[in-house]
Amino acid sequence: MTYKGHNLPVYNVNWNKNHTSTFISCSADFTVKIWHVEKSTPVMNFTLDSSVVDVQWSPLSSLIFAAIDSTGQI
Repeated sequence: MTYKGHNLPVYNVNWNKNHTSTFISCSADFTVKIWHVEKSTPVMNFTLDSSVVDVQWSPLSSLIFAAIDSTGQI
């Protein structure tokens, strides 16, 4: 399946270990997006103030994630 949502390079994609049909992505387009495998567009979108270089789900909660932007801020 093709997922459309980011306008610039995607830096990271991670699956949610507790909800295996959900994944998260981050991009140079200043966004973090949450996806469901059966939908070709994101179910949630977060816009930051700079390029997002990494995103990870919390190991303790399937509802929490952290993102790091290009300035090093979490």
